[in-house]
Amino acid sequence: MENIIDKYIINDEDVAFEYELQKDSSEQVSWARYLDSWKKQYSVDPTRRTIDHLIWLYNRYVNHFRNNLDPWSEYITWMIQINTVENGKYTDFILDLHEECLKHVKVKDSGKISIQYLKLAVESCNLSHIRKAFDISLQRNSHSNGNNNNSKVKHAEIWETLIVFLQEKLIPVCSMLREGDNNDDDYILNNEDNDDSEKSQLEKLEISIYKALVESKNTKKLNNSKENYKESEVINSINIWASQFLERYLVVCPNDRINDILLLLSKTFDHQRIKFCFDKCLFKNPKLTTFEVPLSLYLIYLNCLDQLSLLDEYQKLLAELKDKYPKEQARLIIFDINHSIKRKDVDTLSIQMVQELSKMETLKNFVTLYDYSIDFEQACINTILQEMKGTCNSDDWNSKLNTHVVQLSNLLDSRDIMINDLKLRQNINNIDYWRERVYIMNSLEDRAKVYSEALAKISPLKVNQPGNLGKFWCEYLKIYWDTEDYDTAREIYEAGTRVPFPFLDDLEIVYLDWVNNELNTFGSERALNILIHILEIPESFESYITKFNEGHKTVPAQSVLFNSLKLWQYYLDLLESRPLTEGNVKDTVNAYESVVKLRLITPLMFVNYANFVNVSANAPLESYKIYQRCLNLFSQSIIIQYEIWMKYLSDVIRDIPVSGMKKESIRDLFDNCISELKNQHEIDTISIYLKYNTFEEEIINKNVPTRQGINILLDGARSIADNFMDSKVKLWQLALDKTNLLLGAEACRPIYEECVEKITPDSRCVEYIIKFAKLEMDLREFKRVREILRYGARLLAPALNTNLWNFWDQFEVQYGDKDQYKEMLTLKKELEDSMKVDSEAISEENSHIQFVSAKRSNNHNDRSSEKESNPNEIDLDI
Repeated sequence: MENIIDKYIINDEDVAFEYELQKDSSEQVSWARYLDSWKKQYSVDPTRRTIDHLIWLYNRYVNHFRNNLDPWSEYITWMIQINTVENGKYTDFILDLHEECLKHVKVKDSGKISIQYLKLAVESCNLSHIRKAFDISLQRNSHSNGNNNNSKVKHAEIWETLIVFLQEKLIPVCSMLREGDNNDDDYILNNEDNDDSEKSQLEKLEISIYKALVESKNTKKLNNSKENYKESEVINSINIWASQFLERYLVVCPNDRINDILLLLSKTFDHQRIKFCFDKCLFKNPKLTTFEVPLSLYLIYLNCLDQLSLLDEYQKLLAELKDKYPKEQARLIIFDINHSIKRKDVDTLSIQMVQELSKMETLKNFVTLYDYSIDFEQACINTILQEMKGTCNSDDWNSKLNTHVVQLSNLLDSRDIMINDLKLRQNINNIDYWRERVYIMNSLEDRAKVYSEALAKISPLKVNQPGNLGKFWCEYLKIYWDTEDYDTAREIYEAGTRVPFPFLDDLEIVYLDWVNNELNTFGSERALNILIHILEIPESFESYITKFNEGHKTVPAQSVLFNSLKLWQYYLDLLESRPLTEGNVKDTVNAYESVVKLRLITPLMFVNYANFVNVSANAPLESYKIYQRCLNLFSQSIIIQYEIWMKYLSDVIRDIPVSGMKKESIRDLFDNCISELKNQHEIDTISIYLKYNTFEEEIINKNVPTRQGINILLDGARSIADNFMDSKVKLWQLALDKTNLLLGAEACRPIYEECVEKITPDSRCVEYIIKFAKLEMDLREFKRVREILRYGARLLAPALNTNLWNFWDQFEVQYGDKDQYKEMLTLKKELEDSMKVDSEAISEENSHIQFVSAKRSNNHNDRSSEKESNPNEIDLDI
């Protein structure tokens, strides 16, 4: 006791405080003053008044008030401050201090200090104190102050502190230590889930295969020293420590965090506990059936089953996962193979991978597994070659090397055919996939086998593209036709024509190919015989066509082959290519009539029919009847009507010398044509009127214009729709030229009156205003010239009507006087002020100024009548 007093009581002030405490030690103020005095002395001279002195005094203080939290809190707070200055020297002491405090302080007062204890233990990574602090914290923060909600918040904070420690510090450190130990478990999981690792798949496989092929043959294992064994034991004990806490947390953690916690648990590699927790929390918990279980967790569970040697459960679950995750087939297979490598089951894996490749259903899965297979074979070859460089050059190694070299070569050579197998597994009725397979083959024999296999497996009713299957048949038999094996080719043709094609296109393609080959090789007779046989029209042909068009499965394409327009066209081409004998002509006409009967005939076929009858039988009048039938049949299409009429009329005019058709009949024909095509906005019928005019003037009147011909042109100018204004103007111009030539200039007046009222736009009409004015000027009708020019001047703003004003200016200079010239300029000025520049738009809105004819005036130079004229209604004395 004297030694303690001599050590800590070093001055009179200390004696005074001790005396005061002996008198009444229950006064906390006295203790506080005593401690403050020593703290000041410590700050002045730490060598005389040391930290140990203060710790001794604080220990006496808290022992005297054991159940009071305040002295403990003050003591701990001061020690934490000192520990910070001393770089953690007193961490363990502070942890013990917390533990001692919590032994004596009442439960209701210790919630906050217990959490502080836990956080400090976590920060110091002291596992012993963490466990104590954690349990105490949960206990001391239960039902705090009778508030359950507050208790839940505190518990969540306590658990989160621990989980963060496990996730960010403890488990990552153990994982790094395991990596240094080349642990098999760690390799398997990282290989599956860590695509960003520094080692490539090939490098990882080489490591794994080396262990399987080489280390398994050595009696001495790597990393088996006592030091490594002890280190491994430490790691395992730490992992078990972590897994125990995670197991406890899974009981209380929110459902949405279960997957994350299970994933964290898997990194402890405590397989027994991992399996137990997965069974309890995930796979056998009915409350969690609605939560999606990611594949990564299933892989962790599979790994546990393998580590625990529960291979039956492993295989059963693996099969279930392949069904549940069809898009992850390759990943699951690779996972299984990696485990097989780890179990030293390497020899059979090459065959297994080839078998699995033949089952892949998606290209992504195939490519993934195929690339892995290539890496696997390369890894095996590299490992064996590396081992054979040493002393292990036995027959066994040579055999293994040859096996894997052959397997690698086969994989590389068969990649295209394996991908094609995959596509055909996806859709065996896809013709394009079978074509790809044909192109892969190098020999005709192999290609023929592919065609034969394809046609045996393809279901015609499931081929959705019309004509594609028919083309495929033709590609097949081309092999035999090109090699002049005609008998085999015909057998294939016959087989192809019996296929129940859902589309007529396919059957057409087969027959057309067959007929074309027969024609080019053996002449037209064989081809015609085939077509005559298949184009025979049955009695109740309409019902067959109706049922086939409605999709009746009982009516295949063969039942309506007679209704193929393509085959009839080919047949007609062959018939028309034969000599024009009576029998051949009759056969051709009958064929055309059959096409008409079936309602397959097209306008072009009608034209060909008419030409054939005209030429072969020298019967133009009969051919005209065919044109009439065509016009009646295609009456709904004005465009087809126009084209047929043009060909019809051309033939009629051409055949006049031989047909003997009267001109009145031809005129009636033209009139009928014009009557049907008149006032159509879809077509420009100017060619009809020009052809009619040519007939009247060149053929009937020997190239001399006639009133009848002029009237035809004028009728066309009036009848053609305004959207074909170029054609209307052309007809008016022709009518004016021919009228002037036949009847003289004065007779052109009514035509000019009509055309200047109808021609649009106004800028184009002005051209004919000037022509009209020139006509009147030549006739010395100067008043009419001015009235016409005044009418034309109002159509456009002067700035856009320079041709008219220049003509008018020259006219007044030549034929007018000063007053008339002045009136012209006055009008021009008025129009410049009043008319908009965009007169084209105005004219489109208001059309022309009304143009009205008036009676002829005897005085052509009466200026007073000019002044009285209405600018919106001009009277011309015609």
